[in-house]
Amino acid sequence: MFIDYFVNFYVRLQLSYSMPVTEGVFILCALVLTNRFECRPRYFLRIFVHLLLFWTALILIKSVANYFGLGLMTYIPAVAALLYALLFGNRPFGYRMFDIVYYLVVHVFSTSFAKSCGALICTAAGAAYTEWMASLSLTVGRIVLFVGFTALAKLLSMEKAGRIAGYYYVFAAFILVVAYVAQLIVDNIKDFTNGLINPTETEYAPFVFFVGLLLYILAALSYYSCWYQTSRRRAGETLEEEMGYIKEKFEAERDMRDLSRDNLEEMRKIRHDIKNQFAYMRIILEQNKYDELREYFDSLSDRVAVPLSFSDCENRVVRDVLNLEMGKLPKDVTIDYKVAVGAELAVGDIDLTALLINLLDNAIEACERDRVTGAIELRMRETDGYLFVSVYNPVSDEAKARKVFAGKTSKSGADHGYGTKIVAAVVEKYRGVINYTVEKGRFGAEAMLALNK
Repeated sequence: MFIDYFVNFYVRLQLSYSMPVTEGVFILCALVLTNRFECRPRYFLRIFVHLLLFWTALILIKSVANYFGLGLMTYIPAVAALLYALLFGNRPFGYRMFDIVYYLVVHVFSTSFAKSCGALICTAAGAAYTEWMASLSLTVGRIVLFVGFTALAKLLSMEKAGRIAGYYYVFAAFILVVAYVAQLIVDNIKDFTNGLINPTETEYAPFVFFVGLLLYILAALSYYSCWYQTSRRRAGETLEEEMGYIKEKFEAERDMRDLSRDNLEEMRKIRHDIKNQFAYMRIILEQNKYDELREYFDSLSDRVAVPLSFSDCENRVVRDVLNLEMGKLPKDVTIDYKVAVGAELAVGDIDLTALLINLLDNAIEACERDRVTGAIELRMRETDGYLFVSVYNPVSDEAKARKVFAGKTSKSGADHGYGTKIVAAVVEKYRGVINYTVEKGRFGAEAMLALNK
């Protein structure tokens, strides 16, 4: 059964060479649409193996359908491509399914449309529409449609545009249904009109061409509209994130001013207190009460604790952020920092501020929430054109700490909840990576940013 079908239609070409050629191109384009492109031999080998397996499975299914006289040959490749996209593609599920649905719109009317193009060309040239011309127009027309849409989908990549809205899938499915209904009408126009309309293929070509052209324009405009709206929405989200960076920077500068004012006031108090203490010790000294002076001095040394928070760093942004975050530390929590970066970094001040503040804020909030004491470790270094930033904080419950992987924070309110998202956006902007770990009683956030933008 399988051998007979294969020999008749793929070797002897009883339906002309157009069927195996266009079927192969259709499968290849479906594989390209549902898999991420990689310029590596492994990618091309994978596509080739999938092409052979896909095509073999398709021929088997079609041979069974032919044996039982089901007459659904036109729709079997479309169903097979949909199932492949559903089960095997390595692109994110939503994106590959969206593209394959639009691809099926192109496929469903491609045969009728390609034939009509050949018939119109022959009519315009005054030539007979022979079987040879029909095969040629069918082959060229379908290949152009398949390759053309694949190029369009790669050029206007929905995956790069952003997250696809749910109702876009509904609209794509609606257009696919319209395409199938149009194909059904074209294929059965004689039966629908009880034989009143019984045109030849050449006479019917303008109507088929017009319907197909409208259908493809509708599909192309719809796809472009979805891509455009998705890109605009992502641009709006990016702008919102950038506004979040700016707001974070302004808040950081305001907090730094408050911290400096508090430290200055504290220094004035200490200065006033020291002045009084020195005056008292001078009186004791003038009375030659050395033992009493020694006891007083020892007790004073134990009692006085300078409550100032200050760090020194060559990089102004890092220094300001550290001083700000030290002012937020709960009791018995410190920041242990080792920073090996220059005064100038190829990272915008707003981006660097947003990255450090959100990483340190998350660590401080975790210590407060879990009532953990100890040191929050900050490590920064600049090496070979990359900036490495890591923040570690102690945790009491490792399972609870892993929730941060889901992008959750303990903040609430309209102005919060963006911490992890902002960190991810900064890392993506500088073509970097962010990695979260939980091990040995510590939660770690490790980021790498490329400085040679």
